[in-house]
Amino acid sequence: MEEVSINEREQEILQEVASGSSNKDIASKLLMSQRTVEYNLTRIFEKLEVRSRSEAIVKARRLGLIHSNEFLHQSEKYQL
Repeated sequence: MEEVSINEREQEILQEVASGSSNKDIASKLLMSQRTVEYNLTRIFEKLEVRSRSEAIVKARRLGLIHSNEFLHQSEKYQL
């Protein structure tokens, strides 16, 4: 199995992406600039060797970097 190392902040960002949050929303929630979110996403994409948010979510899930319940629509997530 391939191994990818992402730090805690990158994992938080990836989980927010998986939940459908925009870069602006992620920046607000994680108390960082939108540009910092974009920079981190670029690094995450490079580490995962993907080119899009959807590819990153699929690969991160496959590698166990984010939980499958992160893929549920916000309204569905709270019904778990």
